[in-house]
Amino acid sequence: MKNDIVKKHNDLIQKARYSLSEVEIKIVSNLISMIRTDDTEFQQYHIDINQLQKLTNTNIKDNNYYIDIAKSLMSKPFAIDNKVFNWVTYAEHETNSSILKFEIHRNLKPYLLELQKNFTQYSITNIMMLKSGYVIRLYEFMIAEYTQYMNYNKNAKSYTFELDINEVRELFEIPDSYRYNDFKRIIDKAQKQFKEKTNIKFDYEEYKIGRA
Repeated sequence: MKNDIVKKHNDLIQKARYSLSEVEIKIVSNLISMIRTDDTEFQQYHIDINQLQKLTNTNIKDNNYYIDIAKSLMSKPFAIDNKVFNWVTYAEHETNSSILKFEIHRNLKPYLLELQKNFTQYSITNIMMLKSGYVIRLYEFMIAEYTQYMNYNKNAKSYTFELDINEVRELFEIPDSYRYNDFKRIIDKAQKQFKEKTNIKFDYEEYKIGRA
């Protein structure tokens, strides 16, 4: 990769409703990190499975595992407001190689290309060691909240905001079977992993509203 920065329009972080696995999110993030700042159109992007294994510290050697993930990405659309997208429109595994080829859906251009405002960016190295797709989404969400706050409060060292569980449940498409304690485990897991593996850390307090 010539670039290690993931740069997204804030709507893709704060409004997009989807559920991807940990590895699927990391593949999508790798593709986004390959976009050049001067690109006006998407290119065909190549991911080396061997490199991906090193970046994610995984020991899965079966190329078919990653091919199946590529197929899965083709069948997992996501929604922003009343619009429905797919992450990629084309995926190919080069015969007798470790290369996966992808093409990003053209309708994502306003959310990924030539971004001048209302965007969030971070180094991809901050998410590659995170375990759980929900934890990665939470990292992006917090970075976006903090970035927007810092745009108007340049000297601030920290930021406090409210996290609405029902809002996050909808954005992350967390199953209804997850109760509050399950959600809290995601928060606690994120808190531990952020401190150990990323450039941010956080504390939190719980607020009970009514009987909920």
